[in-house]
Amino acid sequence: MRAFVVLLGLLIVWAVFVRVAQVPSFMLPSPEQALLELIKRPVFYGYHAGITALEIVAGAGLGLVAGLAFGVLLVRFRGLEPWFWPLLVASQAIPVFAIGPLLTLWIGYNMMMRVTMAALIIFFPVAVSTRHSLTRRHPNIDALLRSMGAKRSRAFVFVYLPLAFEVFAPGLLVAVATAPIGAVVGEWIGSSAGLGHVMLDANAKVQTDTMIAALFVLCLIAYSFFALVSLFVRRLGWWFQDTPPR
Repeated sequence: MRAFVVLLGLLIVWAVFVRVAQVPSFMLPSPEQALLELIKRPVFYGYHAGITALEIVAGAGLGLVAGLAFGVLLVRFRGLEPWFWPLLVASQAIPVFAIGPLLTLWIGYNMMMRVTMAALIIFFPVAVSTRHSLTRRHPNIDALLRSMGAKRSRAFVFVYLPLAFEVFAPGLLVAVATAPIGAVVGEWIGSSAGLGHVMLDANAKVQTDTMIAALFVLCLIAYSFFALVSLFVRRLGWWFQDTPPR
């Protein structure tokens, strides 16, 4: 409800600004024009939204699995960290746009390229949060496990991984929030469908109302995805909260 109220307030400010400043519609259409464009072609926007949503979900899943695996690998095999961690950090200096054409050349002009772009966006925050959460020290828990003769592998799976979720969860939410960026950038570089393709095509034709309508649908997808993952985090992470979920 709060998000709806804030959105409604922004739409009102937008509508008033367009009318008072007399902004031409090709520069910034009114909210009614963008909404009318969305209502006129629901099937069109629904089709492209479905493709973009699929790319976001697949890319987020791939990036999540890869980031988790890489973070756990660095923690379990400490000798690998001095070799691979600097490369991971340095890789973030490479702009996503720079590797897009290379991915198109290597993977092809297809959905997998765009999924890979989304996965690359989400990989780094997941890997960093996984490594950080698993390297936290718990002296009392360590002493208790040693006194009980717990095996390191079982302690890692059944004790330290659940404990790491509290620190890992914020990184997961950040990664999920940025996943749509990778999908849309991939569609800008090479795609014939998806909301990114719709916005790029509308920009070339100066169809600002179409651009804003597609952007609104993209924001709705991103927010819905983020809300679902936030709900999952709250429900799954009840063990480190003061009270269990109702």
